[in-house]
Amino acid sequence: MIEKIYLDCPHPFDTYLDRLTNNIIIFYDNQLKILEFNQGFKKAVNIPEKEIYNKSLDNIFTIDSMELISFSADQNYNKTNLELDQSITIKKVEREYICHTFKLENFYCLIGEDTGSEDEEVLNKISKLNNELSSITRELSKKNMKLEKANQRIKELSRRDPLTGLYNRRAFMEYFEKQLAQFRRHSHLLSLIITDIDDFKEINDSYGHSAGDDVLEELGQLLAQETRQEDMAARVGGEEFAILLVKTDKENASKYAERVRQKLKNLKFKSIPESITLSFGIAEARTEDDLDGIYKRSDKALYKAKEAGKDRIEIID
Repeated sequence: MIEKIYLDCPHPFDTYLDRLTNNIIIFYDNQLKILEFNQGFKKAVNIPEKEIYNKSLDNIFTIDSMELISFSADQNYNKTNLELDQSITIKKVEREYICHTFKLENFYCLIGEDTGSEDEEVLNKISKLNNELSSITRELSKKNMKLEKANQRIKELSRRDPLTGLYNRRAFMEYFEKQLAQFRRHSHLLSLIITDIDDFKEINDSYGHSAGDDVLEELGQLLAQETRQEDMAARVGGEEFAILLVKTDKENASKYAERVRQKLKNLKFKSIPESITLSFGIAEARTEDDLDGIYKRSDKALYKAKEAGKDRIEIID
């Protein structure tokens, strides 16, 4: 192709002219007959390669634009705008080129730069890419949502006791700290209950750990049912549970504890013939309280309930 005429081009410049550039390059004689051309021109027209050699420029470009190709006696360069004829273009639309024509020793060279860089073909490609990008973005968004939900689920599971479904000690203490800060700021009521299953070791020893797990599960469900959304019930030890009641004084906390005590005591377990009882310790938050202070008072009240015979509720002021 081009290298047949332009043998002096150093490699890889000749490769660039022939194959890499998107510009059209045509060599023609003084009768406008095409002598050679590059791949850019071949891609622009819908003509078999062998037939191109039988064409002249006025078969390729529109008649109106061909009138612009001319050289005066002392001129060896010209710049014009030429249009490929619609009948021979790949997309069957006119394509305009800014053309630089050079008068060489025995022939002419035309280099044309496509001015339609945002033509239908390019716009279609951009539209297709935008659609693909939108599709990928939607899929990515869905996957991110699923991942976020999965992460939230994992985080929530890490805060839960797997047997009872209640919150674990760590989650409870975090919530306790927040509510204690709200108590100091707004001076609303706050009560802490600590409860323990009476003689739980004897239940495990006598009826097996499976029976003990049944009791723990039932108590977990009972506490979840009795606890409001703004409150929190948690399993903080083997058979020990803590309940934080927001905007609740010690008297109403005692009523809550009594409901739970009676309901668990009335439950019947297939593998355990006797009633299951609970002991409770209750403390109401004071202005000067920190988490450790109120927890110790509730624990002390629970110990007092155990010492007094179990299956009872004790309050420490």
